[in-house]
Amino acid sequence: TLFPYTTLFRSTFSVDGGLKWGDKIMLANKKTNGILVFNIGQRTESLSEQYAVTTTTQDIGPCGRAVFTLERVEDMDIFGGKQDKAIKFGQKVRLISSPHVFKKPLYLGHTPFGPNSHALKTRRGDLSMHADKTFATVWTIEAVDPNYRFEMQGQPVRCNEPILIKNAATNHFAGSDSTPIKNTFGKEFEAFVHCVAGSNKSQNLELEQKGKITGDLP
Repeated sequence: TLFPYTTLFRSTFSVDGGLKWGDKIMLANKKTNGILVFNIGQRTESLSEQYAVTTTTQDIGPCGRAVFTLERVEDMDIFGGKQDKAIKFGQKVRLISSPHVFKKPLYLGHTPFGPNSHALKTRRGDLSMHADKTFATVWTIEAVDPNYRFEMQGQPVRCNEPILIKNAATNHFAGSDSTPIKNTFGKEFEAFVHCVAGSNKSQNLELEQKGKITGDLP
C-alpha cells in the first residue's frame, strides 16, 4: 500500500493550526518513523550539484539539516491569489534548506532514474538536495486517502497531518524504507522517489456502489 510511504508535516507553532508560506517545518516518514535530513558532506553521483538525503530516527530536534522552509512556486493559482498565505492541497511548493547550513540555498528535488541518478542501494528514484532551482524541485502536497484525494484539492493543509508529497515533474511520491545507509552521522535510512502503486485493479465499481469514490477519480 501507499501508507508506509506517507510523510508527516511537523511545524514549530501555528496559531490557527494551518501551514503558511514561509513556515519552517520538518518532515517525518511514516514507514521508518525517521526525520528527513540532508548531508552536505555527501555529494551524489549526478551531473549537477546535489547532496544526499536520508531519514534518521535519532532525536535530533529542529537542527539545520532537518528544517525546510516552504516557498510558493506560483503567485497565482486556481486555489487562491497571492495574498492568501495558507498552503492548500494541490498547490506547488518548494522545500528550501536553512540559510545557516550552507553557503547557498538548496532545494529538495528529484530527477528521473538514470545511470547517474538513483538511490544509493535500492536504485529507486533519486531524492536529494539540488543547488539549481529547476522544475525538478517542485512538489505538490496531496491527501493520503486516495478516495478523498480529489475532494481535498484546495483545502488548507493542517500541521501534524499525514500527507503525501509528489514531485511535479515525475508524479511520483517521496518515501523512505528500512534500507540502512551509513554516513558521518551514523546509521540512517535511504530516502527516494518511487512509484509504489499496485498492479491490481482499483475496484471502482465496488467503491462507487458504497459511495466512497466517484467515476472521474482513478
